[in-house]
This record gives sequence, C-alpha cells and structure tokens, in this order.
Amino acid sequence: MSWDDANSEQTRNTTIEWFLGALPTRLNSPVKSAIVVIEQRHHEEDISGTILDRQLGYDHIRLPMEFDETFPMDPTLLGVTDPRTKPGELLFPERFPAQTIERDKKILSPYEVAGQYQQVPIPKGGGIIQRDWWQGWEEEQFPELDYILASLDTAYGEKQENDFSAMTIWGVFTLANKASELATRTLSRYGTQHQIERVYNESAPHVILLSAWRERVPFHELIKKTLKECRRFKIDRLLVEDKAAGLSVIQELRRITLGEEFGIQAITPKGDKWQRLHSVSHLWQEKMIHAASAGPVWREYAEMVIREVEVFPKGKHDDLTDTVSMAAKFLRDNGLLTRAPERLQEIEDSKKWLGRAPAPLYPS
Repeated sequence: MSWDDANSEQTRNTTIEWFLGALPTRLNSPVKSAIVVIEQRHHEEDISGTILDRQLGYDHIRLPMEFDETFPMDPTLLGVTDPRTKPGELLFPERFPAQTIERDKKILSPYEVAGQYQQVPIPKGGGIIQRDWWQGWEEEQFPELDYILASLDTAYGEKQENDFSAMTIWGVFTLANKASELATRTLSRYGTQHQIERVYNESAPHVILLSAWRERVPFHELIKKTLKECRRFKIDRLLVEDKAAGLSVIQELRRITLGEEFGIQAITPKGDKWQRLHSVSHLWQEKMIHAASAGPVWREYAEMVIREVEVFPKGKHDDLTDTVSMAAKFLRDNGLLTRAPERLQEIEDSKKWLGRAPAPLYPS
C-alpha cells in the first residue's frame, strides 16, 4: 500500500488503529514482552508518527544517516544519545561512505532521502515550501495595505473524523507604498553642478499573512466566525472553495451581507493539491510572502500555517495549505501579485509606441 496515495488516508488510519490495538493483546507475556517497531518514515501519521503523537510510552531511537544538529535524538530510557556533534557527520561511513550517499541523493527524491536516510517524513527545511522562505514582520502594526483577501476552506461538519474548516487572511502591500524619488547629481571637474537626474524607484507588491484559524465547527458557527473575521479585517474579497459546505456558505453570506460589504467568489481548484502549491511556490522563494514574527519566533497563528505548509504533503492536515495556495494563485492570476522582473517589464512596455495617438477628448 502506498502511503502517498490520495485515496489511502482512510485505509492508512484503519491499518494503524488495528496495528496499535492488536499488538498489546498478542504478547506472550503482557508484563515482560516488548513491542519493537522498526519503520522507514513516510508520513506524519505513519505508525511511528502516531505512536509519538499519542505518547504511548515507546522509547524512540532515531539515528539519521547524516547528523542533524537542529533535530538531535533525545536520550533513550537507557540514557543512550547520538554521539555525533558535527553537522553532516555520517552514521556508518565504513558501509555508507560520503560518495555513496551523494550518489543516492541524485537518484532519490528529497522525501525519499528524508524518510530512508534521515528518519523523518519531510526534508530538512520543509517540502514544497520551505520554512526559511517565509519573511518575518516584527513590527506591531501591519503595513499599509492595498488589498485584503480572505481564503476559506470548508469541511462537511463538526464530527471528529471530518476535516477542519480553515481560513487565512492576506494583505497586499508594497515596501514603499509611494514611488520613492531619488535625486542624483553629476558634478563638473570644478565641483559645479552639471546635471540632475530624477530616478523613481517602484517596489514590487508583497503579501503578508494577517490571520488564520482552523477548527471543527457546525455550519451556523462557521458562518458567524467567517463573517466576524471578514468584517474585522475589512476585506475586499472572500474566496470559498466550492466543495463540502462551500456553496452553502457563499449563499448564506450573500444573503446576510446582500453582497455589499465585500466580494464573495467561489473557486474551483484545478489540478491536485500538490500541483497547486507547486505553481505558486516561487513567490516564497523570491521573498514576497511575509508573516508576523517576534524576533526569531513566529506568532502563534503564523506558526500554525507555516508548519502545516512546511510538512505538506506528508502532514496530518492540509486545510490551511489549501487556503494558502488558493489565495496566492488568485492574487497571481488577477495581477495583484506581480514579481519584480514582471513589474519592470510592464513599465518598459508602457513606454513603447503601439500605434497612433488616441483621439482628443475635446476635438476642435
């Protein structure tokens, strides 16, 4: 069975529940027998991940092929620790020398390297969107915003086995909201002013995560919470994925607001979740996406989003991730999030002569 199969989540959960429930009842000696689980990591909710998350009392021994100083092994019940101290130091160089490891890394995907060699379900730094690609915003006040967008992913209900409903809210801004004017002087050999050129420097737009939540709530609470957040941030548009309760949410919000407070738009995503996030990942790589931080620590709601996006598609949940990719793609498709090279090209194109001059407004 493939853990990555999009339709295998229910099968995976059923198998894990059977495994964890059946083993203790099949021991020769319930008191003295030991249960040993040896596994290559595939997912946050694989057998090892579930054991760790539920704190079932197992002794976790993790020995990565290359020593990772950011994720050291905790001491075992016998006090054993990983003796290595240097980043990248190999576990068994006599059998797996450095050249062999580098050869295999070229063949395996980053997720396979993480699972088989490092004993974690995701590559160091994250998967499709790495943690370090997010830009921090340490100021108490958000920047002056040009456009505010909310993105909502709904669940079918509030039962524990259902997915979460989730929302993220984003603000579009520029690091310099007005074009900054710079005067450059050219002086003659005698020190007298020879020429003045005025240069206008226009920044490309950026996006900042303003708020986020993820809960299992009944329909009426979902409507109240969504409306409260939209009004709190005075959003310009709300995106709702047209699945689960999405269409019902759109109808109810339009009835309440009469369509006058903010725009409400149903979104039909194209492609799978993995493709959608990949299609906008370059925005993070180009340092265009910000989130609130307090020094090196992310704010609580920001950490929740960053963590889920970081481990996708190997994480427990993907509801917030869906809202992230939906918002980023909408801003890109509608010209609200233009990369710096694209903006420079737009400015250059605006200078080109494309035909005869337009007709005068008041012809003689």
